[in-house]
Amino acid sequence: MALFLDSVFGEISGSVGSLTFRRLHGKVFVCKRPDSFIPGRDPESVARRGRFGIAGKLARAIYSVRELAEVWRKAAPEGMQAYNYITKIMFGLADAEGENLDTIPLLPARQSDANLRASVVGYAVGENGVIVRVKVSNLEGRVDPLNLRLAFVLCAPSLSAEGAHSYTFISGCCSPCNSFGANGFEVELPCKCGAVQEGSVMLITVLSVNGNGGVEE
Repeated sequence: MALFLDSVFGEISGSVGSLTFRRLHGKVFVCKRPDSFIPGRDPESVARRGRFGIAGKLARAIYSVRELAEVWRKAAPEGMQAYNYITKIMFGLADAEGENLDTIPLLPARQSDANLRASVVGYAVGENGVIVRVKVSNLEGRVDPLNLRLAFVLCAPSLSAEGAHSYTFISGCCSPCNSFGANGFEVELPCKCGAVQEGSVMLITVLSVNGNGGVEE
């Protein structure tokens, strides 16, 4: 790459022949024009783009939840943005068809409270969304139920115009609205009932928070 300190051509940008001119901070740079990029159509390339698409959507959904983003920021390696770290981890876990979404965790592998788990045991239609019934394991004496938050990502399937697999991701974090049985809780998710359909996947995890609303280690 070359730098024109005082271009004899005056104001110039764009491509000329095999060269491309770019202006940055008042300076003109010239470099070789890149070859046209045509995405690969081989199965490996298509699968890789599919994985990256799902990983990116998952990362945006997770990062949009303040409580989850806080945990990922603490887990990210020094110098790496939390969003990029989530995308990297999700790319390694997701497949192009979304068939393994139910095995993907919302928290990083080294999060401290790995024994506090939630499992969905049913759902019903509520006045303002979908009420999900959740059982929390290993809760006895460890966390005050008043300090529980249930973070979720709902993965709703759809088909693109080309017939490819696609997902819409709805995320959030709620306090339980009711309890039932031993360590059973209900949380009302603010999403349209139609979003929960056959093939939908609910990712949910338990967070304990301190009195100031911060996620506890």
